[in-house]
Amino acid sequence: MSSDKYTPVTHVIFDLDGTLIDSEKYLHKAITDVLRDHGKTMNWELQSLTTGLFITKSAPIIVENLKLTCTPEEYIRQILIRYKQYVVGQIDGVGIKFLPGVVKLITHLSNNKIPMAICTGSMQETFDFKVERFGDFFKPGNIFQHIVIGANDPEVKQNKPMPDPYLVCMNRFNNNKIDPIQPNQFLAFEDSPTGLASAVSAGCQSILVQDNPKIDYSYFNIKPILTLRSLEHFKPEEFGLPPFPNQSNNNH
Repeated sequence: MSSDKYTPVTHVIFDLDGTLIDSEKYLHKAITDVLRDHGKTMNWELQSLTTGLFITKSAPIIVENLKLTCTPEEYIRQILIRYKQYVVGQIDGVGIKFLPGVVKLITHLSNNKIPMAICTGSMQETFDFKVERFGDFFKPGNIFQHIVIGANDPEVKQNKPMPDPYLVCMNRFNNNKIDPIQPNQFLAFEDSPTGLASAVSAGCQSILVQDNPKIDYSYFNIKPILTLRSLEHFKPEEFGLPPFPNQSNNNH
């Protein structure tokens, strides 16, 4: 049974980085490493301003604010080299992993035939090396009906924080449907202010999954319908989705 606070949903859309996989921390590590090489550090104000932005958007802001001696293009190249080394485990021997609660929730929704998709602002190059170690989990048509990769999708004219990626993602569920799915029937999970702005402006009911209270979201003047510290705390029944079965031994 759904909560009186929320409209029941029929479809679920997930952001990727920082929502399903712990890639955001490695991006932050890569940025920290590269900035240290330049004798600089990232402050919270600048991190809030650039978190979730596609790297071609964030790079000029960082280069200008911190007065780096390299070009934005060179900065991006340095970041991507270090980022990939972290993601594949070359630096820390661990590499990218699912975030808490992800496998449990997605398996549950898949078992109950809830249509799902991924909407990421990533570019194809970084998406490919981030999901490689997860096998077929992120293969379109397997668990997720489709995956919108905002930086390279030909239908996405403007990436997050604009609504385009989510509008494209929602529209692909509507293919061949006589009765279109309404925007508020979609539940979006996001971890960044730019992603949240994209999902909310597209009309989705949007949940912010964020365990870092220091990051400021107020400048977007957009609020999530619900904020969670992790997907472990999500209660599907509040949005009209099937509740989790009682399982005392599920530790995902």
